[in-house]
Amino acid sequence: MEITSKPVTLNLSYASDADILFHRVAQYDDQSAFEKLFRLLYKSLLATALPIIGSQQLAEEIVSDVFCSLWKNRKVIQVHSSFKAYVFTSIRNKSLDYLRKVNREKTIDLANATHIPYPEDTIEQRLDQEKLALRVERAIHSLPPQCRAIFLLNREGGLKYKEIAEQLNISIKTVETHMGRALKHLRSELIPESVSS
Repeated sequence: MEITSKPVTLNLSYASDADILFHRVAQYDDQSAFEKLFRLLYKSLLATALPIIGSQQLAEEIVSDVFCSLWKNRKVIQVHSSFKAYVFTSIRNKSLDYLRKVNREKTIDLANATHIPYPEDTIEQRLDQEKLALRVERAIHSLPPQCRAIFLLNREGGLKYKEIAEQLNISIKTVETHMGRALKHLRSELIPESVSS
């Protein structure tokens, strides 16, 4: 998140609720406005982080971290157009930073593990597992955003259809439809044509 020493600049004549609330937070240290801002954006921000991170708990931590940073730096954050756009970009960037960090750590772990001897069949099995995991990850990532978010909330987050519907403010039927599409898409991506036909 880029921090500057200039005060917040927002054009309040075209301001959204989020812009007005953040203006009150930045200018008057208004904790009540900050809590309203958190409640207003939390679910949407969580739904943005979750498909990138793939973990409900980590997505919640990222959203909380971004809000802590917003409060801490409220006097110096520069928002040029929309606060909502600013905070969604912050969530996306922090989520991608987390993924880069995890990938770096995995690379380091693999580099440190090269001296460990494995039987040939174990190495082949591990490669097959890694390839399959990569295919699954790609298949999930290729789902449409809402479909992917619903699938991850169910499979990774362990939420029931009713809980997902409440969290995303959609009907249970919509959740069922998206889950059906997600599973059909994953089957078509992961099962070879010769096997499925």
